[in-house]
Amino acid sequence: MELGKNIATARKQKNMSQEELANHLDVSRQSISLWETDQTTPTLDKLEAMCSLLDVSMDMLMGRVAMTQPVAQITIEERREKQQREILMKFDKASFILACISTVLWIVVPFGLLLSALSIIFSAVVIRRKEKKFAPYSLAISIIFFIASIVRIAEMGVIHL
Repeated sequence: MELGKNIATARKQKNMSQEELANHLDVSRQSISLWETDQTTPTLDKLEAMCSLLDVSMDMLMGRVAMTQPVAQITIEERREKQQREILMKFDKASFILACISTVLWIVVPFGLLLSALSIIFSAVVIRRKEKKFAPYSLAISIIFFIASIVRIAEMGVIHL
């Protein structure tokens, strides 16, 4: 039977350990090992979840259709870089969202000032790493509304410029 070999191949293509797959499927690592050595067979619901998780069709797992990708050997360094890029993308989106919110909240000065400052920091981190999509826009918006918030505080008489 090819099911076990195909499960192992699909899992390795996703650079996932037996333990990680087991955690996602809410089974033991030993269950994964038994499936991959064709000693037992996963239930239909576990097969469906596995297909979704490993981005393969049921036909591929069952061996009716050839596995389309060769096993990718991703190093720990490459995995770490990918995780860092994902984190930077989250920072990028967060800086843009904060910039947009600060444009609305600049009326309520302390919140607008705080959010603008946070957005400036997030944007600077993302721009420094060259993994940017929204960061330049976020930075521009944030600086404008940071200054606008300071001017507004001055108009209120809290500080004198």
